[in-house]
Amino acid sequence: KALHCQPMEFRSFYQNYSAHINTALKQILDERANQIPLPLADALRYSTLNGGKRLRPVLVYAAGYAVVNDQISLYQPNLDYCACACELLHCYSLVHDDLPAMDNDDWRRGQLACHKQFSEADAILTGDALQALAFELLSQKMISIKPEQQLDMIRLTANAAGCQGMAGGQAIDMSNNANTLEALILMHRLKTGALFKAAIGLGAQAVGCEDDKLLKGLDHFADHMGLAYQIQDDIIDFGNPQDSDSKNNKCTFVSFLGLEKAKLYLQTIYQQAIDSLNILSLQHKILQELLDHFIKQ
Repeated sequence: KALHCQPMEFRSFYQNYSAHINTALKQILDERANQIPLPLADALRYSTLNGGKRLRPVLVYAAGYAVVNDQISLYQPNLDYCACACELLHCYSLVHDDLPAMDNDDWRRGQLACHKQFSEADAILTGDALQALAFELLSQKMISIKPEQQLDMIRLTANAAGCQGMAGGQAIDMSNNANTLEALILMHRLKTGALFKAAIGLGAQAVGCEDDKLLKGLDHFADHMGLAYQIQDDIIDFGNPQDSDSKNNKCTFVSFLGLEKAKLYLQTIYQQAIDSLNILSLQHKILQELLDHFIKQ
């Protein structure tokens, strides 16, 4: 079902597309249910259809909308593949991050973590399967997209998931070597920001954008949005004894800078994100309001 979002305000855009991605994810897992052995099928559904903000997939649609506006419905299958792939990668990372060998969290989104509801082995396989399924979706035939551009989209996502992205960031996190501001920024640019950049880059390319200057500008925005999101997350979690970073004595922007300086740094990064949007010839209202929604809480 195509979603028409012009003229659509931010609240409607976010509500419609977050609901839409939930339906799309359920459909993808339902279509494959008979091909997946139990309990893996149950663990996949448990770890994917358990709520969450759905920020990354909504960023895919928001970037597509910024580029083509009311023509977005023409590219919806492409955007759906990309949005689902981003959320599956995010869910995979959460399943693995919660494992005892990683952050050792028992709870996720108000329910038992995958390895507690099932087993550690099931959780490892669930993460593996979610990541593989993400790339299966990105390899599907897309409307009006050149093969070489689709390869670039797959490469962008692989970089975001691998050593130059989420896996690399988690490796820095596990080493406890993020003990300078530069190292902390690098860790979060890889661990959190890389998938933000992939989501926005995929959304723009899924609607046919091949303008290198525009794509680089969006990448710059996404980089600062991801960093601002993490700083805000650290501020929100400050003083929470149940936070995994607090439990594991890991460095955060608040523990490193102090609460007030972290807030000031957040405003600096936020403004840099806004400035990078304002110089682009885009309908970027939805992207900016997404940033505002998650940063100005």
